[in-house]
Amino acid sequence: MSAEENRDLVRIPYEAFNDRDFDRVLPVIAPDARITSPVIGGTFAGPAGFQQYLQTWADAFPDARIEITKIIADQEGAAVEFTGRGTNAGPLVTPAGEISPTGRHGEQRFCDVYRIRNGKIVGLHVYFDLTTLLTYVDVAGLLREFRLST
Repeated sequence: MSAEENRDLVRIPYEAFNDRDFDRVLPVIAPDARITSPVIGGTFAGPAGFQQYLQTWADAFPDARIEITKIIADQEGAAVEFTGRGTNAGPLVTPAGEISPTGRHGEQRFCDVYRIRNGKIVGLHVYFDLTTLLTYVDVAGLLREFRLST
């Protein structure tokens, strides 16, 4: 695919997230796709995994909106820089456990790196500053819960 086609393709997950229409991503995710996001669960697989990934963020930040600030694309993939803004009104599920909602509003910058093959997303690596996220979720509460359960 051309760089322009890949640029258009990677916009779909963000539009789907903002509209809370997660079925919209199904046709553009390869069956063998891998989504890697260490903070909220490591690796998600395939179209259903991509939907689960989006739903996890939507559950934790129900009013969240995404604003794309830059897309750099070529014939093999794309990198998307964006800002997410929302209120932590639901639990954030992580590999270490669930972080209880704080009700705090926050803003987080992300960079997603996509691999694309035959018009479908086959890979996504999610990068962001964990420290910023932890300033508006209750990480101290998570650590307390983790210590109490061990």
